Formats: sequence, structure tokens, C-alpha cells
Amino acid sequence: FTSDKGVIFMHFRKDGNIYCLRIPKGQEIVETLTQFLREEYIRAGYVSGIGATDDVTIGYYDTSAKTYVKKEFKEPFEILSINGNITMVDGSPFTHLHIMLGNEQFEVSGGHLFRAVVSVTAEIFVTAVDMNIERKHDDQTGLKLMNI
Repeated sequence: FTSDKGVIFMHFRKDGNIYCLRIPKGQEIVETLTQFLREEYIRAGYVSGIGATDDVTIGYYDTSAKTYVKKEFKEPFEILSINGNITMVDGSPFTHLHIMLGNEQFEVSGGHLFRAVVSVTAEIFVTAVDMNIERKHDDQTGLKLMNI
């Protein structure tokens, strides 16, 4: 994939319903992945990946306040794991991703992934499934849950 200015923002290969993506330094993972899903018409599936970042925002869902608590980090991390699923929200692809990060002291942090800018590379596998799963707002949790 290249931008309208000719800048490469992702490389990928496909085998059946499995995609192997390499997102280069400087690209934001969630945004790039969502654009890829739109362009490849992937409506449902799952995601697994590794890589590195030095600019990341993660969070957790506060069930009593019904809101996400976010924290931004601007330090080097190994992305030990990105896992999640692909569904649809209001007719557009939506990624629900969680991440585990390892720092220079070999400590691990993790949570819901809001954004992560690649510092070296991100290597991600996407497995597309032949389903259309739309998320709908749930009053009890305050979240858009999979409508299965």
C-alpha cells in the first residue's frame, strides 16, 4: 500500500484468507490496519502481531464509570503481543485490540490498544472469516458489543 504521495505505509501478502502485514517505522498501527481492512473488504476476523513502539496509548475499561481510562507512553517498548478481533461498527471495519508491552527493565504492561506508532516494525497476521458481525451499543455495559 502506498499513499497518494508515493510513500509506502505497509507491505502485505495473502494466502487464502490469511494476510501477513508488515507496517514500517512511523506508521500508526490501528489507523493503518483499519485502512487495510477497508481496502481489502475484510468484515470479520482476528489479529495477532508483534513489533516495537515508542509512542503508544493503552487503557482499561472502568465498568462503574462506563468509560476507558487511557495512559500514553513515550518510551521504547517491545510489542510482545497484539491480539484482537475484527467486526463492523456502523458499516465500517472496527478492530478491538489488546496489547502487551515489554520495557527496558523487562517489565510488562498491557491493556486495550488505542494507538501505537511503530518505532522499528510491526508484523501482523490477519485471518479473515466469512461473516458479518456488527457491534451494537449495550446499555448495561456502555460498550458496543458483538451482535451474535
